[in-house]
Amino acid sequence: MKIELQFNEEIYKKQIELLYKIGYGRKRKYLNNSNYLGIIFVFLGTIAVLGNGNIGYLFILIGLYNLIAYYNFYFKLKKINRNVEAEKLNTIREFSKNPRVVFEFNHDDFIYSDYKTNLKVNWDEFLTFFEKNENIFLMSKSFQPFIFGKSEVGNEMYHEIINFVETKMKRLPHNNLF
Repeated sequence: MKIELQFNEEIYKKQIELLYKIGYGRKRKYLNNSNYLGIIFVFLGTIAVLGNGNIGYLFILIGLYNLIAYYNFYFKLKKINRNVEAEKLNTIREFSKNPRVVFEFNHDDFIYSDYKTNLKVNWDEFLTFFEKNENIFLMSKSFQPFIFGKSEVGNEMYHEIINFVETKMKRLPHNNLF
């Protein structure tokens, strides 16, 4: 099965945002809640210390631990956001000049080619695939994502891809995503 696509900037942006949410959404939500919990613990600990309660110091330590974990992740995520944005702009600039992309689904391997890359990946090199918001994500062991949107390939081809890929690898359950 061979698919030839033209690069679409809007679809690409939506797919990258979705990939980002899948990668960091659950941890971000968890650490946001930890941040609030940390603030509450520090506040309660301060009240307890002012009331001459030694347990307040434990509350403050627990609160600070949560806050440090949150802010450590926050600054890492900020750096990741800058890198993702720079990569996104670079990809859009490059593919706007050379919009043709070809995907081939063969019995033994998956082939991707564009204006500068010809990549042949054996099906054993893929970890899993999953479907989210009418997009199919093929994840390789090197965490290289290949994304196919229903709006890009059409309804019939979208289902053909799913049926073919299900014969090659396991689907990640929906509830394991964000």
